[in-house]
Amino acid sequence: MAERPTTLWREGIAEEAGELAAGSLGPECAGMAEPVPAGLLTLFDLPAPEEPEHSVIARYCLSDDQYGSPAERLAIFDAERTMAAAVTEAGVGEVDGNGFGSGEAELFAYGPDAEALFKVMEPALRGLPFRPAYVVLRRGSRGRESRVDL
Repeated sequence: MAERPTTLWREGIAEEAGELAAGSLGPECAGMAEPVPAGLLTLFDLPAPEEPEHSVIARYCLSDDQYGSPAERLAIFDAERTMAAAVTEAGVGEVDGNGFGSGEAELFAYGPDAEALFKVMEPALRGLPFRPAYVVLRRGSRGRESRVDL
């Protein structure tokens, strides 16, 4: 959930429109740009971010194949609150929530610079005892990402 649908949607429309204009894509194959009425594009017109949003996604293995123990969930919630305060204070983005299931816990954060965001979050992320664990740093909307093992 690191990417905002409106950004991807707009990028897809622009890419397809370019292919249609260049003649490398036939109108019968167009799925995004051609059938969208111009008025619809402005109906949901949101200001595009100047730079694509970055994300930090942390994943931890828990003690069972469901949602982990109550103590594990509490530790994740406490770390999330700690990180949210640190990220807000540093002004590098926002911690956007968590997810539990299939024996894993995930924490999500977004901001303009994945490395700066991770640097602020790293002490709390490394402080959680669950292993194996890793963090994905995603830069922008087109999948430039790297993995950091915790």
